[in-house]
Amino acid sequence: KRLNGDDTPRIDYTDGGCPVLLTEPQSTNLIINSNDFNSTSWIKTALDSVSSGFISPDGENNAFKITDNTANGIHRLRDSIVAAADTDYALSVFAKKGTLSNIQLALLNTVNSQCSSRVFDLENGVLGEAINSTSRPQNSKIEDFGNGWYRCTIVGQMPTAPNNFQVTLAPLSSGNATSGNQVTYNGDGLGEVQLYGAQLEELSYATSLIPTYG
Repeated sequence: KRLNGDDTPRIDYTDGGCPVLLTEPQSTNLIINSNDFNSTSWIKTALDSVSSGFISPDGENNAFKITDNTANGIHRLRDSIVAAADTDYALSVFAKKGTLSNIQLALLNTVNSQCSSRVFDLENGVLGEAINSTSRPQNSKIEDFGNGWYRCTIVGQMPTAPNNFQVTLAPLSSGNATSGNQVTYNGDGLGEVQLYGAQLEELSYATSLIPTYG
């Protein structure tokens, strides 16, 4: 897939043959700042910095790098969302490895007692471990967008309303320590990955990126 601007026909090149018009149903991105990870809507926990100006999958300098701090805990970006129980949601984000090669992408409820999540291996482009508590069956996938970028996607639902969308740094693809269904580790202030284009949709699959600006 190629990422294009607003009101521009989208062309799908993914089958390796002739390009075709990419048609999709109408959808809404429930993340209000899809690519401003420095926005106050994104809550930072145990992060040393969130910096912009890195080349994203669309070729612009609009990706972000998140770097851990030296705490022994959960190193994360979290965004509050409005969602419903017993409903399919597709959550996705573009990610590129840095000094760390894994992220955990998750939907959680307020007290983190229920979770639908997956760890993604950005080194090898494969799925890592599922970390779930009282979640329904879910589907996950990782798609190669070139130049080290992968789109990480989860589709799942929870028996109580999820209200947090979260990207967590992870040192391992499996066997991570966890607290409240979130990956935890002892940071060194140097662990980082790049992120672009967070999305949450009330669908059983993810559509192409829908940018939002507050």
